[in-house]
Amino acid sequence: MKSPDVRINRLTLHDMKSVGKGTIEFQAAGALRQKTASILGLYGQNGSGKTVAVEALDILKSIFTGVPIHPGVVNSITKGKSGCSLELELSLFDEEDKTDCTVFYSCTLEPRDNPNKSADDSKHDPRHLPQPDEIIVVAEEILKVSGLICATEYNKRGNFAKSNENDYSFLSKFSREALLGGNEKILEGQRSVAFYGGRSFLFSKQLWEAMRETEKTKDICYLFKAIRYYAALKLFVIEEKSFSGLLFLWCCSKKRKSSKTRAGAGPIPFFLGRNKTRMGQEMLEAAQEAFAAINVALVSLIPGLQILCKAEKRSLDESDSTYEVELFSWREGFDPFSFDQESLGVKKIVSILSVLIAAYHDPGFTLVVDELDASIFEFLLGELISVLKESGRGQLIFTSHNLRPLEMLDAQSICFTTTNPQNRYMKLSKSRVKDSSNLRKTYFRTILLGGEDEALYHGDSKAAIEFAFEEAGWGEQ
Repeated sequence: MKSPDVRINRLTLHDMKSVGKGTIEFQAAGALRQKTASILGLYGQNGSGKTVAVEALDILKSIFTGVPIHPGVVNSITKGKSGCSLELELSLFDEEDKTDCTVFYSCTLEPRDNPNKSADDSKHDPRHLPQPDEIIVVAEEILKVSGLICATEYNKRGNFAKSNENDYSFLSKFSREALLGGNEKILEGQRSVAFYGGRSFLFSKQLWEAMRETEKTKDICYLFKAIRYYAALKLFVIEEKSFSGLLFLWCCSKKRKSSKTRAGAGPIPFFLGRNKTRMGQEMLEAAQEAFAAINVALVSLIPGLQILCKAEKRSLDESDSTYEVELFSWREGFDPFSFDQESLGVKKIVSILSVLIAAYHDPGFTLVVDELDASIFEFLLGELISVLKESGRGQLIFTSHNLRPLEMLDAQSICFTTTNPQNRYMKLSKSRVKDSSNLRKTYFRTILLGGEDEALYHGDSKAAIEFAFEEAGWGEQ
C-alpha cells in the first residue's frame, strides 16, 4: 500500500518566542487534490515571528519521525509561560486508496528537569557533552481525523488518539487489546521512556512496532504510516543556520532500496564545511544521480556552471566500500576549483536546488525554507517563484525580506506578521487587494497608512532614526 500525498493546511502557535498566538492558513487542500503547487511566503519586520513558524515546523517534523526534540527548544517558550503549544492541520489525499481526509494534531511542550543530569556534572566524561539542566517533553498530544481513510469515514468530534504524561487512548472502535495485543503493559513503560526522552509517544517506534496490521487496525496503521513517511522523507525544513554547512540533496532513485538508506528515496547528507565527505557506494551512486539532476537545472540559473562530484575509494580492501567525495565547480574554458571557494550566492542556489526540483515534481513534497532570498539575485528569485507557482506540483513555504515574490504571487499566497503578539499572522483583506493590484505597493501603503485590523510594522520615523544615529556618535571631531 503506497503512502498518500500530504500537505500542510494550517499552523497555529501559542506562547512560542514572540508569538503569543498566531495562525497561518496555507489553503493547500484544493491544490493537493488537483496536484498543483501550493506556495506561501511569510513576510514582516525583523523579530516578528517569521523564523518562529519555521522552527515550529521543524519541531513537528521531529515529533512525527519519533526523534527527540532538541533541548534548546526550551528557550523557545515565551518568557513567563509554563510551556508552548503547536497545532497542525494536514491534508491527505490518495484517490486510488480512497483516502481524502484532514488530520488535526496538537501538542503541548513543557520543560522538565533532565533525569539524565548527574548531581556533579563538572566531572563529566570528556568524551561526552555535558547534559542540559532541562529537557523539553511532549506533555500532551491529540490526534483527530475528519474524512475518508481507505474508504472509512471518520468524524473530527472524537479523538483518534491521545497521549499525556499519565495515560494514552485510541478511538473507541479500536480497543487497546485489538490494536496492541499483548504489548500493552510493555507500552506503559515505553510511554514514560518516550516522555522523558523528549519524544512523541503517539509517533514512537515502540508504539509503531506494537500495532498489528489486521482488518480491524489497518486504517490507524495506514494513517500513522502516512504521517511518519511524510515527515521523514517528504517534509524538508531548512533553517537559515543550516545554510552555512549543508548541501541539501534529494534523490528519488529506485536503486535506493535498502532500509539503511531511507527506503529508496530521501535526503542525502553532504557537508560543505569539509573538503571531503565520506559515504558508501550506494549513497555515492544516489548523490551522483542527484548532482546530475542539479546540473541540468543549474545551467539555466547560472550559465556555464556545472558541479563535479569526484570520488576516491578510501581503501584497497574490496570489502570496504567507503568513498571520499569532493565537489568542484567547473565552467567551460576554466580549470575546476573546489566548490568550497564559490560565492555565497552560488552555494545557496546549489544547496537548495535539489529540493526545489523535488518540490516542483512531487505533489506530496513540502519544502520549508527560512530566508529563501539570502544571497540570491532578486530577479532570479522572482523567476524561481514564478516557475514553481505556474508549473510546480508540490508545496513551498518560505520566509523572505526581498519583496520581489510579492509581484509574482497572489494575495492568498502571502502572509504577513503583525505587531500584535496575540494575532501575529494575517493576510491582507480582499477589499484592499484587487486582481490587478501590485501586492508590493499595497504592502508598503498598508505599512504607511494602515487600514487593516492589525498594524504590520512598528518602528520610529526616519527622522527619529537619524536623530538616534546622531546621538550614538562620538561627538564633534
